Amino acid sequence: MTALPIDVILDRCIEEIRGSRATVEECLLRYPEHRRELEPLLRAAAVMSALPRGEQATPDPQRRLAFMAALRETPQQRRRRRLPSLRILFGAGAFRVIGPAFALAALAVAIVLGGDGTPATASTLTVFDGEVNRLDGVEWKPLHDGDELEAGVRMRTGATGYALITFPDGSTIALDPLTELTIETLAVAPRRIEVRQQSGRLWHDIMHDETDGSRFVVLTPDARVEVLGTVFETTVDARTGQTDVATVDGEVRVVVGEHAVPVGRGETLRARKSSIGEVSTSPLLDSALTVRGPFAAAIMAADGRGTGIRPDGVVFRQLRGVTTERHDDVQRFDLHDIDTGEFVLVIQRYADGAGEILLDTPGGQRRFEVDTATRTARLPLRLQLVEGLPSLVATGLQSMDGTAAPTARVAKSDRTKDAVDLAAQGKQDATAAVRAAATGTPTPKSAEKSEEKKTPTPNVPGRDDERGDSSARTPSATPVRPAPTSVATRVATTATDPAVVAYTQRLRAAVASGKLDTIRAALEEAIAGDNAALKRGRVAAIAAALENETNAQRIGTLFVAGQNATLRDSLRVALSEVGGEGRARFDAAIVIADARRLKQLSEQRTPTATPTRNPTATATSSATVRPTATVTPSVLPTR
Repeated sequence: MTALPIDVILDRCIEEIRGSRATVEECLLRYPEHRRELEPLLRAAAVMSALPRGEQATPDPQRRLAFMAALRETPQQRRRRRLPSLRILFGAGAFRVIGPAFALAALAVAIVLGGDGTPATASTLTVFDGEVNRLDGVEWKPLHDGDELEAGVRMRTGATGYALITFPDGSTIALDPLTELTIETLAVAPRRIEVRQQSGRLWHDIMHDETDGSRFVVLTPDARVEVLGTVFETTVDARTGQTDVATVDGEVRVVVGEHAVPVGRGETLRARKSSIGEVSTSPLLDSALTVRGPFAAAIMAADGRGTGIRPDGVVFRQLRGVTTERHDDVQRFDLHDIDTGEFVLVIQRYADGAGEILLDTPGGQRRFEVDTATRTARLPLRLQLVEGLPSLVATGLQSMDGTAAPTARVAKSDRTKDAVDLAAQGKQDATAAVRAAATGTPTPKSAEKSEEKKTPTPNVPGRDDERGDSSARTPSATPVRPAPTSVATRVATTATDPAVVAYTQRLRAAVASGKLDTIRAALEEAIAGDNAALKRGRVAAIAAALENETNAQRIGTLFVAGQNATLRDSLRVALSEVGGEGRARFDAAIVIADARRLKQLSEQRTPTATPTRNPTATATSSATVRPTATVTPSVLPTR
């Protein structure tokens, strides 16, 4: 096992001391071989952590500016300078050669300047409903919509309170009722955000940032959740301190003590009393909502929270359990464990042409046509139980032409600014291309260079990583990142045999449940009996289900480490007989599940180091062996 560098150990211990998760003595006992070097630094850190962080904690702006200008820029080109780590400033062996006074001075610089980052101006609070308060001394005082939140603020929502924090880089945290948190660290260049969650439920939409030194951390009584950029949920039981983590997109690392476990898309984990539970599969809402055509769509709640895309390209994810992606003229909504209640899908036109809305539920499909004259429309939605399963129910599509459509409140941030800049560049490139085509002249070099870097697509609303500003009237074009495959359990079939259709519904419900015993029973049913035609239809439904990455991931999990070998071999034979790529997808799913399980086991046994900077850290192991086939538009959509 590779020993950790002393500067990594120092950083870790300082964070734990500042967060009251460990004492100086506890850290020294943990690393006895470095006691002589660590003790003076940690005792200084403990003293500094106890000092009040008022105006004295903020150096003179001019001196800070001069200091930061001497240091290198971040890769994100924010036009700010970043403070290197102590290792960069003083060398890898600095702690062994410098004197205690110099070391303490270096430590003081690091702490005063915000822990390897320039302090952020502030985060922005959006209040949707109910009360939101902050702790002022020993008294809770009200916060208001639009308030700025600095590092150190402790806040909570009331029994009906819903709120959203937008950080300077555009990352957001949505607070449910009866949730309490403290913003412990808030810095940029590089991003260093630490939030301590004391209770309640948070929905995190975190910008991806692989800048050296960047981190986004959620601290709970029993765990530490480390993030590069992803969408996930954390729930803390105020009575027991138990922490539940559910990842919707990307991957997080849950750290407890000296151990860490990756939690990937569609997975959950529970941490309690210094122990990490098994990673399990999350149940999903078995409904798909897809909008096709030149429309920007958003699912809105009655209190103004929403998830979707505005016509100007702004992407927002404020509703817990709902995410959205747009590619070409198809926008999909991924629906997870969302709250029951009333919602409305709002669509707004951004270009000419007709379209449609497709709602796919266990009860069947409903299509709503949108003609070329409709500019704005709404589709009321209600989440309710259908045959024991949660499902979206829609009434009729209603035109809103002539009335104002509900609008989402999105705070301005670096994320929105980047989207506006990119939208403007995309518009310039599109104009240049049209002129070039009309005159027969080459495209300007500036447009070619921009296209190489950002691959803008004119007149297409923004995707996940970028948000536009309401002042940009042209839908923004954004760089295309690898799109996560739908987390909804789409089991496509063109069968008309009622028995096969019924089996397909049972299969999709089983996969959506995430329960391995239920999935295994559905797979065993497919190859049971003597009716060859029925068996073939059932196996074809399994092959169609495997076209979706999440379905494949859940099915492959049954066969890790050679488990259920008899069922595995029977399915391989049956899938081969059906033909197509079902057998190859099945084998690939098993390989992926095996690799994922090995990664989780190996990381759980290995003491944690600093947050991973590997570019593949936010993707599951399927990124390397993912089947290439995709679901065609003729079958039920992979969302």
